[in-house]
Amino acid sequence: MKFACCSAFRGRVSFTLVLGAFCANAALESGFDNPPMEYRPGVFWEWCNGNINKASITSDLEAMHRVGMQGGKVFNVSGPQGPVRFASDEWFEMMAHVCEEAGRLDMEVGLNLTEGFNCAGGPWVTPDRSMQALAWNETNVSGPGNIKMQLEKPKPVYLKFNPKLKIFPPEFIKKMTYGFYEDVKVFAVPTVGQGRILEWKEKSGIPEGHHFSLEKVLAPTPVDSVAASDIIETAKVIDISDKMDADGNLNWKAPAGKWTILRMGRMSTGSCTRPGGRETTGLDVDKLSRENVKFHFDHMAKPLLDKKNVVPAKNIKFLGIDSWEAGSQNWSVVLPEEFEKRRGYSLYPWMPVLTGRVVGSVELSERFLWDFRQTTSDCIRDNFFGYLTELSSELGMKFESEAFTRSTFDGMEAAEVVTRTCSTFWQVGLKGFGKSPMSKWASSGAHVSGAKVITAEAFPAGAKKKNGVWLKRDSAWVNHPWTMKQNADNHMCSGVNHFLFHCFPLQPWAEKQNAVYKPGMIFKNWGTQYSQHNTWWEMSGAWHRYLSRCWYLQQQGTFAADVLYMTPESAPGNEKGTARGVRLPNGYDWDLCSSKAVKEKLYVNDGEFCFPSGMRYKLLVLPEMENVTPALLEKLKELVAQGGQVMVRSRPERAHGLSGYPKSDKQVASLVDEIWQGLDGKKVKEQSYKKGKLYWGLTESQVVDKLALQPDLIVKTVNGDKKDFQHIHRYTEDEEIYFIAANSDATPTATFSFRVSGKVPEFWYPDTGVIEKCTVYKEENGRTEIPILFDTYGSVFVVFREGKAETPAALASIGTRPVLSVEEPLPAPTYSVFEKPGKVSLTMADGSKVEEAFAEKPTVTLNENWTVTFPKESDLTEPVRFKKLTPWNEHPEERIRYFSGTAVYSREFECDPNGSEVWFELGQVEVISELYINGKKAETLWKPPYRANITDLVKSGKNRVEVHVANLWPNRMIGDERFPRDFEVNEHGLINGLPEWLVEDKPRTEPRRKSFATCWYYSKDDTLFPSGLIGPVSVLYTPKFKNPKLQQVSDFVARHAVQGVAEEIAAAPDVNAGPIPVKIISAVYGTDENFFDVTDKLAKLAVKNVGGVLEIGNYNKVFGQPHPRKVKKLTVTYSVDGKENTRVSAENKPIKFK
Repeated sequence: MKFACCSAFRGRVSFTLVLGAFCANAALESGFDNPPMEYRPGVFWEWCNGNINKASITSDLEAMHRVGMQGGKVFNVSGPQGPVRFASDEWFEMMAHVCEEAGRLDMEVGLNLTEGFNCAGGPWVTPDRSMQALAWNETNVSGPGNIKMQLEKPKPVYLKFNPKLKIFPPEFIKKMTYGFYEDVKVFAVPTVGQGRILEWKEKSGIPEGHHFSLEKVLAPTPVDSVAASDIIETAKVIDISDKMDADGNLNWKAPAGKWTILRMGRMSTGSCTRPGGRETTGLDVDKLSRENVKFHFDHMAKPLLDKKNVVPAKNIKFLGIDSWEAGSQNWSVVLPEEFEKRRGYSLYPWMPVLTGRVVGSVELSERFLWDFRQTTSDCIRDNFFGYLTELSSELGMKFESEAFTRSTFDGMEAAEVVTRTCSTFWQVGLKGFGKSPMSKWASSGAHVSGAKVITAEAFPAGAKKKNGVWLKRDSAWVNHPWTMKQNADNHMCSGVNHFLFHCFPLQPWAEKQNAVYKPGMIFKNWGTQYSQHNTWWEMSGAWHRYLSRCWYLQQQGTFAADVLYMTPESAPGNEKGTARGVRLPNGYDWDLCSSKAVKEKLYVNDGEFCFPSGMRYKLLVLPEMENVTPALLEKLKELVAQGGQVMVRSRPERAHGLSGYPKSDKQVASLVDEIWQGLDGKKVKEQSYKKGKLYWGLTESQVVDKLALQPDLIVKTVNGDKKDFQHIHRYTEDEEIYFIAANSDATPTATFSFRVSGKVPEFWYPDTGVIEKCTVYKEENGRTEIPILFDTYGSVFVVFREGKAETPAALASIGTRPVLSVEEPLPAPTYSVFEKPGKVSLTMADGSKVEEAFAEKPTVTLNENWTVTFPKESDLTEPVRFKKLTPWNEHPEERIRYFSGTAVYSREFECDPNGSEVWFELGQVEVISELYINGKKAETLWKPPYRANITDLVKSGKNRVEVHVANLWPNRMIGDERFPRDFEVNEHGLINGLPEWLVEDKPRTEPRRKSFATCWYYSKDDTLFPSGLIGPVSVLYTPKFKNPKLQQVSDFVARHAVQGVAEEIAAAPDVNAGPIPVKIISAVYGTDENFFDVTDKLAKLAVKNVGGVLEIGNYNKVFGQPHPRKVKKLTVTYSVDGKENTRVSAENKPIKFK
């Protein structure tokens, strides 16, 4: 499949670069124009509880292929009971069909190695191979004397290890584990009081909740909190395992004193795969044992890979697991051996510490617990994540996982092991626009290991209902490409360069002829409903091309970072906490890495920290560390001695763990004294050591200043707010590649200063595939400064390449207004600059001037007399005349008001293209559109400003325009609620089984209902969604110039300038006329932190006289399309009869002047 490049922005001879021609790096341009399959988006392809068949599999894959998608990862999840049982031979035959079809279509698919998203397991996992917990029973006895008694088995512990198991009835978990228990050891210890290790449950691997609390794990036990009488001497931990028989009968000659018998053994945590079919739910496999992991792999992957025509690395590309939601595990049959191998001593004498007791001393017990957690973490890293990566690699496949910390393991180390890290981000609105901790973790792991692709579980969304009321409906068919773009750009700027959309439920009714089954199957009440039955699906190709072009460039070369942050040397890890603690100034970028990566991979070359992957950093930042391993200090000593610059936040005092203790403490003290010397963070804040230096007590900003490290990108905006933009920078041998994204729902503009010189800047537009040289810029002091205009939440690549640089312009003006300047950021221009005769002029860097005049050509509005054709399922048999553009949801005709789908607007218009560039703008579109001029497609318009260049498609005189517009599903579903339901739903909105008419492919029992889904969110009283072509629709003219540089500037402004609401402007009365003369002095639009001067725009806006009060409304249309995440206000200073006043509107409500 080839992406077609948009014809609306055509190349210009000798100036705008023509893709694939006259270019030394044609391959890069060609790949950007039409990214190969590996760069295209995929999906979480959810198979809902056996509702699958080969016809529907083919239909889904072909639907993905039509819109430029790559394929996806197959998940078996819960849903209405279907005919194909998970992991049966028939199910694997269906998977084999997936692989065959993916090969036919040249698509890429993968398999999730479990049912559901919990972690990894299945019905083949027996309790002894499942995730294990250490359990114990305590019995108090007295000696001296011979103790004969039967010791009770420990009670089940599963809810302690995975609180989310409460979703299953206790009897179900009992049935799954069928009482499995196996003794590990029996100890006799002196009976003590209540003195215990602080937060001992968390520290021994038994968190109180779904996630570990690092604060609890790191909280030291105060020495004085445990009485001396509560401390058990190491010599008094007596192993009496051989004194108990297989039935639990103890026969032990007890010494004098009071003793507590600890019968300690392993049992299943009860953690089960979920969500899935109840009949196919299985236990989660033991993650510490390679043998058990291989056992699971052989049951989940091998049956597929053994199928005829399934070829690993050819028609199935990767295997994976989702996020760790299996709770905790603190035992395995292999743990004692692994512990001794890794820590150098036996854990058995210290096992009573796992019950919270203090053995030897508080310090010794805490040290053992650190060793215990670290061993568990090492096993999960090596024997689970690492081993699955190894098994996949042996087959030529990638292994993918969201391996962030959710148990006793280091998520940073896990991310550095897998061959495809996977972030996750929800479609619930942004909490600010900045680097995402989750995505920075995933991308950092890949940067350290050298992995090319950083994917993400993208846009999962949910719904919540309480007392019959929906509290949120993010998964209720409310999203579309435009609502996802800002979120997407944010995570791409955090390093993610691929998405798997959550989620694409397989639509199993492709062969139904009579039943109404759309939008169809969904996964419970989760996901953005990214399936072929979405109303806008067939128009989504342009959005996918945008993403694929972004990822093509974002997977080139090497990430440009300045600072490397090491995560704590502890388990559980703290990668997200470390990311949240980054305080670098704007303009610098950074990575995370584990202490293991520092010890084993990091080196210094020419004053920079380097990884074998090619990553380079100027500064290493360490976390606060009271404890540290000697191995890490030895490596730090080596790095600093070789010239490394290191920022520290503490002076380590002792070693971690019992390994090598007490010698290890002396090693730490000696190394710290040697490296830190007099550095204390107060009086002494810098300390040289051989070729390098340590810093303490300084901020990141102060340290980078001392290193004379300039920001990679400096942003200058009109309002001074640098947070309006995000960026990410990669570089190759020949190119510097910057991706810049705007965080504004207005039309932002800024001047950007890049840490690049000696190369020619170009604009690469991922939405259109157009590449063009930059006309206005300057190079000074080793930096390049470029003014750039953006669309609402717009984005662009700035690519610097070798080439012959022509003399750049320093200033561009249109008419009397400067629009682009290298000296200062200017307010965003509006289309008014083209509405009067004038000149486009360039003041060149050498002082010369280039200019051409242009004539006036007024904007034409097309807001009336449209014919709208609705599809047959609307029951509208004839086209409908819209005398004036009206939102469908406000139309008096019910069949239009409740319509969901695609309708076609058409009409004729007069055009005079001579000497002009012609642009067609749709105004407000709800929610996506395709524009056709004279029968030829101009462009898919899925984001503001919904504007396309149609110069090549129009002719003088009459022209015909068609606009295909798709809205969202909710209006149809709300309309259906006027009629009785012919299916049943539970209190969560989920259907209670598939209705008979659907299963048997019969006409609906309630034929007036036009939609069906397996989760129902709406009622008849819900508010309808804005829908259709709302406008104003305009034909815009801009000049056509002989000079290509003038043309580039003119087109650059034309693409991004705000047109405003042409109809309202044309009809606006004189604001100084009428009973209340009002003079607008100034107007500011936005939030207190993020605002724009909109005085010029407001002066053109319609002012209505309502009951003696002048009212300005609909101003959000002028300043940018409404956006679901924005909360803006308008502050206006004005005068009435010479008296100055100020008014502030609230959240886009009209502002009134009394």
